[in-house]
Amino acid sequence: MATTKAIYDYQGIEINIEYKPIKRMHLRVKPPLGAVSLSCPKSTSLEKIEEFLKQHNFWLKKTILKVQSRPQIQGREYVTGETIYIWGKEYKLEVCSTDQKERVGVLEDKLVLMVKKGTSKTKRELLVEKWLVKQLEMHLQEVFDESQAVVSKEANSWYTRKMSTRWGTCNITTGRICINQRLVHLEPKFLFYIVIHELTHLWESGHGEKFKARMDLYCPKWRILRKELNEQAGLAW
Repeated sequence: MATTKAIYDYQGIEINIEYKPIKRMHLRVKPPLGAVSLSCPKSTSLEKIEEFLKQHNFWLKKTILKVQSRPQIQGREYVTGETIYIWGKEYKLEVCSTDQKERVGVLEDKLVLMVKKGTSKTKRELLVEKWLVKQLEMHLQEVFDESQAVVSKEANSWYTRKMSTRWGTCNITTGRICINQRLVHLEPKFLFYIVIHELTHLWESGHGEKFKARMDLYCPKWRILRKELNEQAGLAW
């Protein structure tokens, strides 16, 4: 899908505009810092964009404040005492020296990182992130199996990667689904919700009434889960 990008200043708020071959404008506020994006049809004028933003002015400013006030994990140094959430549970990182193979594992309420003395922050981060992705992917096939039985659609394949603006994506042409690696930090119920959401796109490409009707059928509490996910998103960063 071809897009053209631009930046627009609206009352001191930076709006990242993407012109796409779509029919309606879509406004989003993204965690963790409240960055604003606006997708709009390619022919949309600045006057129409300004009018749209004015119509959504109250919601926009309220949502930015809400996103920015969520609890967030600040940039980690991967040293002892830092907090890392795994499947919604809080763990304290404990970095220990070893002369043996470097490894990561859970011990009660601690995430233990065994590394050689003098290991760099970059290497410590890599080891932890690699371990977290493994935990996610070990669990994900089971989630897909259960969700596909509910939705009566199967993904041709799935993969994971770290994304900053989406929890998942679905290529309806190839049937290939991508899941955000950050979901490993949140409760498993959110992973199920996102997988069901993306599988439902194999029935309905957009987010219209037909899509919502299917979500009501496959995941009756999806609206509640979406709200909770947005509220807890800061813990995944």
